[in-house]
Amino acid sequence: MTDLFDTSHTIAAPLFDAGRDPREIPDLIGGFILEHGPDLPDWYEEILENVWVGKGAVIAASVTITGPVIIGRDVKIRPGVTLRKNVIVGDGVLIGGSVEIANSILFDGVQVQGRNRIEDSIAGRNVVIGEGAVIVSPGGLVGDGAIIGNGAAVNPGAVVGRNARVCPGVSVDVPESGVLKEQRRRENRNRE
Repeated sequence: MTDLFDTSHTIAAPLFDAGRDPREIPDLIGGFILEHGPDLPDWYEEILENVWVGKGAVIAASVTITGPVIIGRDVKIRPGVTLRKNVIVGDGVLIGGSVEIANSILFDGVQVQGRNRIEDSIAGRNVVIGEGAVIVSPGGLVGDGAIIGNGAAVNPGAVVGRNARVCPGVSVDVPESGVLKEQRRRENRNRE
């Protein structure tokens, strides 16, 4: 599973060291934030207790944040979002309205469209999570560049490989040892 993520695109890179199984990482997020938050570079500001926000981040007034949380630079968080403990949001991330995220890491450039739930999971660099899609605990892993379609569900323990596409409305259930690397398109053909 080491080929799922380019860890140079997350402040949480040290959590991926030492050959650790990425499914173990959500349990370590809170401690990592508490240890490293106070020593973040000057472009981060602690806006609430144990909540650090990077320069250029725009957070709607109705967003609820319960630390520990780190939000990267140039992030946009729309109204109705809840960041509920142990969340790391990378640089340049967009989080649409009415999203709930808990105990998860979003690498740089992730787009979460809206009305989503993401728990105990990791979304790699430039992942797109369509409206209403759900990535649920424990251990949902979505590799760099993957696209999760609107209304899709990445079920507990599922691993979606780099650049994979999950079609809208599909429920992904992958065995613990498996990785979804390619989604084949079904075609409707007129038969005579």
